[in-house]
Amino acid sequence: MEPHTVLVVDDNPANLRVVVSHLQAYGLEAITARDGEAGLERARRGRPSLILLDIEMPGIDGYETCRRLKSDAATVEVPVVFMTVRAETEDKVRGFDLGAVDYLTKPIDARELLARVRTHLELQGLRARLAAQNEALEERIAERTRALERELAQSEQLRREQEQLLEMVRAQSDVMRGLTRDWLEARRARDQGLSTTLKERVSARLGLVHTHLRRRGG
Repeated sequence: MEPHTVLVVDDNPANLRVVVSHLQAYGLEAITARDGEAGLERARRGRPSLILLDIEMPGIDGYETCRRLKSDAATVEVPVVFMTVRAETEDKVRGFDLGAVDYLTKPIDARELLARVRTHLELQGLRARLAAQNEALEERIAERTRALERELAQSEQLRREQEQLLEMVRAQSDVMRGLTRDWLEARRARDQGLSTTLKERVSARLGLVHTHLRRRGG
């Protein structure tokens, strides 16, 4: 697993050296910037896991730097911890409103620095794992949805095929009934025709017999 990188933004070289030495002693990689503009650029290029940001700097101060960090899609998810000598509630609330996650009070205490850095790196790792799990879950849900849609489509196709088959069976049954009816009618007509012919023949023979008998009697 690659070590976390922490970006330290402070215009005071002495503060930078102290903070960087503490971070490196903890096994972290540190990159630095001396003002807000440079900090924004390093954050975009370095993709740090955490940003330690001084409030009072030349050029754009820490508040404006934080605002820009949170307005940039490339850095919006990076947690920002302010470093400041200010302890007023208003200053802290302003920083939190801009998206900061914590404050470190100067002069920096090594134990407090490492405790807060460790906490926010762990939280960031948990958020990243949660985001990955959510993404994987959404993909599984999407795949299951696609599978259900395929099953529904197949069921609908099967239903249509069954309806078509039933329609064919009904049509064939109608044809067979029609053929049977026609055959019965033809058979009945034929039988009636044979019956008429037979009667005619019998009548004719009976007529001949009667004629013969009359002649003999006469």
